[in-house]
Amino acid sequence: ALLGALVEQGRVSIQWGTLVIDSDALSAPLPNSLSDALAARESGLTENERAVLQVLRVLEHPVPQRVLSLLVDLDETILGDVLRGLLGRALVGAGEQLEPCYRAEGAGMALSEVELCATHARIGRVLMGLGGRQSVQGLDIMAVAKHLYLAVRYGENELLEAAQHSLKTALAHAAKYHNGAGEAELLAWLIELAESSRVAREYRLQRGRLFRRLGRFDDAMSAYEAVLNEKGVSIDDKDSAALGIAAVHIDRGEFEQSIELASSIPPARQAYLTALARRAQALQLMGKNDDALAVCEEGLALDPSPEVAADLGSTQALVFYYTGELDAALGVFEANAELYAVNQDLVGQATAVNGVGLIHHRRGDHRLALGAYEESLRLAERSGSRGRVASAAMNIGTVCHMTGRVALAAERYRESLRAADLIGDINGVAKAANNLGNLLIYLNRLPEARFWIDRSIREARRASHRLLSAHNRALLGMVLHKEGNFMSARRAISQAVADLREMGHSAEVGELQIELGMIARSERDTSAMLHFSDAVEQLVETSGTERQLGYVAFLRGESHRMAGECTAGIEEFKRALQIVDRHGLYDLGWMCEAALARCYRENGKGMEAKARFHACTERIFAQAGMLSGRDRETFLKDPPRAAVLDEARLAMSEESGRISGEVITGHDQLLRIMEINRRLATERDLQRLLDFILDSAIALTGAERGFVILTNSENNDGDTNLEVSAARNIDRETLRRQGTKVSKSITRQVLESGEPVMTLDAGEDDRFKEALSVHHMKLRSILCFPLRTHGDVIGVIYMDNRFQTSTFADQDIQVLSAFADQAAVAITNAKLHEKNQANQEALKASNERVEKLNSELQNRVEDQAERLEEIEANLAIQRTQLQTRYSYENIIGTSPAMQRVFNVLDRVTDTGVPVLIQGESGTGKELVARAIHYNSSKRKKKGFVSVNCAALSETLLESELFGHVRGAFTGADRDRKGLFETAHGGTMFLDEVADMSLAMQAKLLRTLQEGEVWPVGASKAINVDCRIVAACNRNLNEMVNQGVFRQDLYFRLNVVSIMLPALRERDEDIIMLVQHFLRSFAKQNDKPMVTLSGPVLDMLRNYGWPGNVRELEASVFNACLFCDGDTLMLDHFSHKPELVASVGVTSKEASQDAGFSLAGMSLAELEEQAIVAALERSDGNKVEAAGQLGITRQTLYNKLKAYGIEVRRDVRRS
Repeated sequence: ALLGALVEQGRVSIQWGTLVIDSDALSAPLPNSLSDALAARESGLTENERAVLQVLRVLEHPVPQRVLSLLVDLDETILGDVLRGLLGRALVGAGEQLEPCYRAEGAGMALSEVELCATHARIGRVLMGLGGRQSVQGLDIMAVAKHLYLAVRYGENELLEAAQHSLKTALAHAAKYHNGAGEAELLAWLIELAESSRVAREYRLQRGRLFRRLGRFDDAMSAYEAVLNEKGVSIDDKDSAALGIAAVHIDRGEFEQSIELASSIPPARQAYLTALARRAQALQLMGKNDDALAVCEEGLALDPSPEVAADLGSTQALVFYYTGELDAALGVFEANAELYAVNQDLVGQATAVNGVGLIHHRRGDHRLALGAYEESLRLAERSGSRGRVASAAMNIGTVCHMTGRVALAAERYRESLRAADLIGDINGVAKAANNLGNLLIYLNRLPEARFWIDRSIREARRASHRLLSAHNRALLGMVLHKEGNFMSARRAISQAVADLREMGHSAEVGELQIELGMIARSERDTSAMLHFSDAVEQLVETSGTERQLGYVAFLRGESHRMAGECTAGIEEFKRALQIVDRHGLYDLGWMCEAALARCYRENGKGMEAKARFHACTERIFAQAGMLSGRDRETFLKDPPRAAVLDEARLAMSEESGRISGEVITGHDQLLRIMEINRRLATERDLQRLLDFILDSAIALTGAERGFVILTNSENNDGDTNLEVSAARNIDRETLRRQGTKVSKSITRQVLESGEPVMTLDAGEDDRFKEALSVHHMKLRSILCFPLRTHGDVIGVIYMDNRFQTSTFADQDIQVLSAFADQAAVAITNAKLHEKNQANQEALKASNERVEKLNSELQNRVEDQAERLEEIEANLAIQRTQLQTRYSYENIIGTSPAMQRVFNVLDRVTDTGVPVLIQGESGTGKELVARAIHYNSSKRKKKGFVSVNCAALSETLLESELFGHVRGAFTGADRDRKGLFETAHGGTMFLDEVADMSLAMQAKLLRTLQEGEVWPVGASKAINVDCRIVAACNRNLNEMVNQGVFRQDLYFRLNVVSIMLPALRERDEDIIMLVQHFLRSFAKQNDKPMVTLSGPVLDMLRNYGWPGNVRELEASVFNACLFCDGDTLMLDHFSHKPELVASVGVTSKEASQDAGFSLAGMSLAELEEQAIVAALERSDGNKVEAAGQLGITRQTLYNKLKAYGIEVRRDVRRS
């Protein structure tokens, strides 16, 4: 703006990219500030220009020229001339949406109240004339309502009715699309413009309910208290406000205050039934189930409204749930869910669906429970209820915890804790902390568990939450049990049992009596174990929690085993294992296997004992396999687990026999091999064949685990690629990760030599003990033999045992070598069969297609085929060009910082994990994103789709990303595919993702979680599969801490982070970059490549490059454009004065010199100072000074003469 003002005044001009100063105007002072410059520029505006600028500043957002002409009452032709003049002065900016739109630039001069009144009134009248109750293109419903409201506020009372109607329409629209912040603002305006105090009170009550739903409890309390404190308020309104405050108390866990308020409303009042619902809810949350049930029955007997009946029913269902009447609870929850859905009460529906999940959860059906909880979470997010979101997230975490997905469970618990803490929900904080403590006990992280349990105890005490207090006491008892303090543990849990029994929570009582039985087991008190198992069995008959019967059988089995009655114990343990497998009781599973192993060992059945110990270790490692890092380590160090693993290793090393379901020897083995050969000869499905081959090999050898590994193709280095095609007993990990569980050195040796390899103990075998894989995986017995056919090795069968040595014998090599040859032939035949089938299907499809084309296109087939070939050829060329253009070769740099970037790229390109690229503007984030895509072997053949999230409004961004259907909004005359669909199978690049609104972040998160998109206006989702690469130039972690970026979305995007260094942090790469840009310019413009002079090289190195690589490229291209010779000189960079001024000045000196003020100095004074400084730096050498200034020597002589500067060449600085 300052430069524009100088150009407009004729004091400077720009010719061919060079700033030219008018010597006659040098003595005039510069403006002191930007605002002074803007004020000076606006002083000469015409009346029409001022009117247009004034309206645009009041509107605060871009508006189409068509609408603007109505707002300022100017013909569009005249308005066009006015806008061009304002654009030329940089007072107005232009943008392109559905049509050209204009906006004001800069703050400008403040408008008086009279001007604001007149402007808003004019806008209000025009909007009313356009249909003020509707959305106007360029102005959404909210904006229309706002301007009509402001017009009335500034005195245009004739627009009052139109403003009220528009505000109500906008309020309904905001509610429909769950825009909570918009609803709150609109309600505030409606209160101000309300036609009566009665209507204003209704809006205040509505605002209180809104704030409560959003978790803004302080604001909700203020809204309700404003109604209570108002004079002349009716009894009904006072009761509504009081019950609203009671509901806030419940949300905060302040149950006693809620009961006190609800109880103050007598039966004769209209709000009495709602008061009963509040009392019942608070009583149930306090654990007073009998009292809560009595209040529910009283309310339901008085024929309440459907809404109140649903609230009472929800509380009644929770009482049934906690007292073990699960069928009754499920019926009420399902009926309430339907009722809330009919009433479009999303919060109530989310609560009822969550209740359905609780029933399935209690019954052990984790799949149905998780489905209900996730549906509840979706409803809660749509409603904007943070409290319900926190509750649903916590329940999802509980299911993940019980099914072994511990990392996800911890993430959900912490998400729930943060959400509850944010809204001041002490009840929710207490629940989440309790669950997190329970999870940490499972992981054997006892100090951390105590911390969260103590937090839950404090919050539960504040909320007077008896049920949670009992659960916390029980968790403390479990910690004490693990620490070996059995007496204190028994005392704590017994007190919790007494409290729960008093509250009627039979299912929870059963869980804790199981824990008491486990404490008795630790003390080897068999009579106490039988007592608690009998007590739990009696409770199961009423609570319906079958899973507890598994622990009943286990405790009875342990009491038999400790008494020496191993046969009776075996029967109980087997009965327990049946329940374990039905309900996923992981810990109980390995304990039963260990107990069975001990019983078999006592009975002299060593093979059976070893098999059970093997199964026990498999169960423990299967659990550990779901954990990572520190969690796995602490989990396995848990004393009971560690002791069992040591006992199992010792037992399995005592004998050299094999662990197997049956021992195959002699005649039985021959029959088995014949049966295997028959199957090999007839099986044609490749995957089934591979599974059968592996299962047969394991059965023949008794290996602990095994792999079928087939050769694939050769990579670029000429090495053979290996693929694990079948695996067994691999800790339930995915196929991709199975390849890391075998010794690659042994596999390669067998492939290259074609001979089998057997080692009795790889760690002590001189051939393999130096191999990293052997040490890393602690491998013991290994047997690997080749799959040969027609003289070629097509793969290997790899068998091992990680827990014992000498598993395999020489006879295994003889048997399996013959077996392997037969297997290789069968595999080759199956592959040929598959290939033949594929060719036949392809041929059939091709014939059908040709026939269809012949019938439809007749004589145009040949032309169409030629066009298709041409398109395919062009696509192949373009794909090759793109792959070349975005290969690593175009990411220039050898600095350590860039080498770190390349190392990360090497690891992530062929994976599908999301990548977050961070760095300043101009560092090449999109170039790196494209390199990730075009170097991915899986996704480079599909599309790379890029979108700048900062360049589009929220509404337009949603339509762009997810698409829309016809009729979704005004102008949507056809279905439009979104960018996610376009990127299906490829890569989606989200640039400037930090500029997304919170609402848009939530929609993006859903897409990333579910793998599906909902086009705007669509009734069903569309599945998409694309890799996500995001970029931003801001610190997302800080934005998360500030609450302006969702943490869950941050974790989804930031799986792998790449931090691109600024150019100033890798100045050693500048010369390589410049050479690259010089070559690019020469190639693009068909010109010879120029070179750099020494001063230019130093200048480029010394400059700080705030615009990074993008700024460097632009500077080099501009200099090349004006270079007529073969060498770039300082003069060629005169378009960038700040760059030339850096010559001879270090960055530190430049920052110090930049501290002087320009206020009051003329351009002539500035130029004179620059000349004197250059002469001082060059010790009076005019040639060197001219070079520093970027001007010719003759120009310098002329300016020295003009300013009267005398240079004494005999004076030199020391």
